[in-house]
Amino acid sequence: MGKNKTLKIIGYIVVFALIFNLVSPLFDTKTHAYENSSKRIEQELKKIVSKYGEANVVFDDGMYIYIGEEIDLVDSEKYQGVIWNSENEEIVKVENNKLTGIKEGTTFIVGKKDETYYIKEVYSSMKSVNVRSINNLESRANSQYVVYIDPGHGGYDPGTQGNGIVEKDIVLNYGLRLKGKLEANGIKVIMSRTSDVYVSLEDRSKGANNVNPDIFISIHINSAGATSASGIETFYKKDIDKPLAESIQNKLISYTGAVDRGAKWEDFHVVRETNMPASLVECGFLTNVNEANNLKSWNYQEKLINAY
Repeated sequence: MGKNKTLKIIGYIVVFALIFNLVSPLFDTKTHAYENSSKRIEQELKKIVSKYGEANVVFDDGMYIYIGEEIDLVDSEKYQGVIWNSENEEIVKVENNKLTGIKEGTTFIVGKKDETYYIKEVYSSMKSVNVRSINNLESRANSQYVVYIDPGHGGYDPGTQGNGIVEKDIVLNYGLRLKGKLEANGIKVIMSRTSDVYVSLEDRSKGANNVNPDIFISIHINSAGATSASGIETFYKKDIDKPLAESIQNKLISYTGAVDRGAKWEDFHVVRETNMPASLVECGFLTNVNEANNLKSWNYQEKLINAY
């Protein structure tokens, strides 16, 4: 090889090294910022639980609101008779059980009924994200396929509990096993959490948008007041979410034989605030004894994982 060619190659290596050293800290900084944000929010959650007493607290699914938007907090049978208050009125306010977004940020609202306190994480944001165009999706067809897996809850937020199941633990197990299965098939997998840590709603969606995967899947376990409730349901929000949700739902029912509760539109934060096709899967009801036993079964878990 000639001297000029050798110098040129060395030059390329130096340039690439410089680019990597410049760009890599940016990703590290973003990741560190997300971790710090979630830790701060978890500390706020711990203080709230300490104030009301852990035995009296029900951890509810989080929600989001746009600045200036108003949401009726008792617009469901579940919350009839519940009186809500905001833990940080600089971010969201509650008046007459109506929630209003004030400025961007994450806090919690607490609803009281008798001696029970319902805790909800709330993310107040400026505006919706830009949804990736179909052309953008097609432009990535020749690169490695990337899946973002989001096991719900975690850390100080256990999710729903019952019949020997803690949601945060079982969905993490599902997520890690699904990660292994997908990676064995040449798919790159990124997860919102790989251990029992708290991740805020804001950090789940921003983390996914930052790495720009092909699809986003959030894994949850359902619960209901009626112990007879059963089945699997998959939620979507954006137009580009629906085909993914329907495909996941159909395969899960085909592999498990569970009751088909359908693919449904819902305004959940992680499917609305992610800019790629996204779905939130409720794998079954832990409040149903038979379904809870299935969800704990290794063989049934394999059916759920193999459906993807």
